[in-house]
Amino acid sequence: MRAVACVFVVFGHVWWISGFPLDGVSGVLFKLVCDGTYYFCFIGGFLFGRYVCVDFGYKDYLRSRFFSTILPYLFFCSIVVSAAVFAKGPYSEYFFGKFDGFFGRYVYPYVGYVLTGRAITGYWFIPMMTLFFLVSPAVVRWGCMPLRFRCVSILAWVFLAGFAGRSLDNINPLQGLFYYMPTFMLGVLFCCEKERLSRWSGWGLPLFLIFFFVSCVDLFCFGSAYETQKPMFEYAGFNYNYFLKMAQVVGLYFCFERWLNFSVRGVSVVSAVSFTIYLSHPVVIAVVHRLDFVNGSGALYWLLMSLSVVGVCVGFSLLGKRVLKGKSRFVLGC
Repeated sequence: MRAVACVFVVFGHVWWISGFPLDGVSGVLFKLVCDGTYYFCFIGGFLFGRYVCVDFGYKDYLRSRFFSTILPYLFFCSIVVSAAVFAKGPYSEYFFGKFDGFFGRYVYPYVGYVLTGRAITGYWFIPMMTLFFLVSPAVVRWGCMPLRFRCVSILAWVFLAGFAGRSLDNINPLQGLFYYMPTFMLGVLFCCEKERLSRWSGWGLPLFLIFFFVSCVDLFCFGSAYETQKPMFEYAGFNYNYFLKMAQVVGLYFCFERWLNFSVRGVSVVSAVSFTIYLSHPVVIAVVHRLDFVNGSGALYWLLMSLSVVGVCVGFSLLGKRVLKGKSRFVLGC
């Protein structure tokens, strides 16, 4: 499922350069394969669940996350952020013109891009994950509480997150953590209660299809396939899409448990290097998009481009592992 989440993220990010509209049948397709962040958060929580109700070593956990997640992020950032600072890159209104002199032109934007991850598409997820690492002891303690309390607390948090919404331009890692925390918690819950929940695995496909159908009805009746982004304390109604995406995540998980609980070499390879794919795919997309001979538009272009980006990133990851050997984990995250 981690491989599926990674591929969904790539498909979603390639969408924006494919000239593919977000309405009608294409909007339905977008709802099906995009918004991979929910899947990544669920899988992250599921993998973290093994730390619950054991002797959780907070310092050791932070040390391991620093070397396997933060260091690779800083390595890629050193290239991406430097280019963004010199070119006054994306979301410049947040980072430039705040202060005068060298500090305002270079230091403040550089630090701002690193702390928010907005130098390039998708990197905002890493600062948010870093905050999750910092609050992980609270998640461990929550995971040891009674099942009823955990279920009620997830539902209550989803309700609050639906009003808080996604951060405007994904610029605020704290709002991102608050918004996606129920999905992390759901992953932890499913890890801790895996045997008890396995009896419901037969409902996976119906659950996924029912709520995907509801999402499609919502799209055709009310329009946009993309979630609203806003400041945290600005009221803009309730984002009920959160419940729909959570249900789809649960349905897909049950489908994997019921019918896809076996190993496929290609999928295993993508899963093993998924974090490197996540870090490298925005760079690959940015480079390829600037090559005139590969530019195009439409569904076929989107599909071929997405698969090509995944292939290039996997090849880069495997080559990096072979060259760097044991040190690849600190540089590439795999």
